[in-house]
Amino acid sequence: MTNFRKSVPSPGIGAGAAKPKKGKITVVFAEDVMSFPERDANGVKMIGNIILKSGAKMHTLFMVPSTQKITDEIVGDEGFEAFDKKTEGIHAGNSLEIREFRKNTLGVGVILIYSQGCGESSGDVFGSPCNPMYLKGSYSSDNEGVKNTMMYEALIKDSTAIGFYEGEITLAENFVAADVDLELTEANGVVQQLPSLATTDAITATSIDLPNGTIVSLIGGGGADPATLDVGVQGAVEVILLNGTQWVALDKAIINLEVIQAGVTTYLLERSRA
Repeated sequence: MTNFRKSVPSPGIGAGAAKPKKGKITVVFAEDVMSFPERDANGVKMIGNIILKSGAKMHTLFMVPSTQKITDEIVGDEGFEAFDKKTEGIHAGNSLEIREFRKNTLGVGVILIYSQGCGESSGDVFGSPCNPMYLKGSYSSDNEGVKNTMMYEALIKDSTAIGFYEGEITLAENFVAADVDLELTEANGVVQQLPSLATTDAITATSIDLPNGTIVSLIGGGGADPATLDVGVQGAVEVILLNGTQWVALDKAIINLEVIQAGVTTYLLERSRA
């Protein structure tokens, strides 16, 4: 028996009306992913950030907003139920950039993030590193116009629902910290790569201006004697770790911390480790 017990109230007047969309779809190449967020107990909301490997970054694909369509059909007989997730949209014209994109992403697995609406940062996630989306579609040039129809679907219909993502979407590479005295600022981004250490040192925050609720992700740099993060006041923040367990910044280890502004005190509350 499932442990899920939850009512679904009325979503309100106009909840089913079409939403204005952004033209840019975020594209994450599956092979670039270092760490992918786990989902909460209800299996939809993703906790933390999508963390990419060193040197990798997210990209964008423009699709005419009014042509964007995402579908999610439940298929399969009893005992084999699954979500069949597909997306599509039209890229107007046939520039060199779109022609190269189609050629070089053929057969390459990607993860797509569609913002929920114009001006919203949260988004719907299609695909995962284990079951990414693949390009289908077509090109046409006729008296009705020149267009590339971009369609994506996964090779395997699985039981994973469309993800709900509130983490960072950045088109820049991970910020590489020079030392373990971190500047947790919007300019540096929410994903920081820590240095490798021969002699351990405590991780602290010299400054922070990230908004309340932001998830900060630190990537361990390893070394002979890696850096550590402990509970308590660490510079400009107070750190709360699950079970009070110290985090050791081993090579490629990841910790996700939520920024909580509480008056004069700013907390970093651990949400997960990887």
